[in-house]
Amino acid sequence: MADLNTITLGCAVVTEPELRLVGGGKNTSMCRMRVAYNKRRKRDDEWVDDKSYFTVITWGELADMTAGNLKVGSQVIIQGALKQNEWVDKEGNKRNDVEITANQIAVSLPKMQRQLIPDDPTGGDLSFLD
Repeated sequence: MADLNTITLGCAVVTEPELRLVGGGKNTSMCRMRVAYNKRRKRDDEWVDDKSYFTVITWGELADMTAGNLKVGSQVIIQGALKQNEWVDKEGNKRNDVEITANQIAVSLPKMQRQLIPDDPTGGDLSFLD
């Protein structure tokens, strides 16, 4: 059976991407950042924002490109797999976070202006969004 755990999300970067080397002697690049998806809708006579936040993890060359080219406020399209993490914090509160392990990230096309990440391995091919 095909892996159905796939998400494509248009969102904004809300924390600076943090690059680390992990994996003992292999020194694999890993980048972590937070993104937000905002859906504005009308409730009664007022506009309300429904925001959802996600942690995004990238690995290897994609991690290096993510950390080197994205910043807070960047509008991106992310494709990857979802994972929900649950834990209890120091105060005993149950916490959870939804994480996306991204396999593709592209800069969004605001106002129909094409802005691509330099050295984008897809060569600007956004066909995965079709």
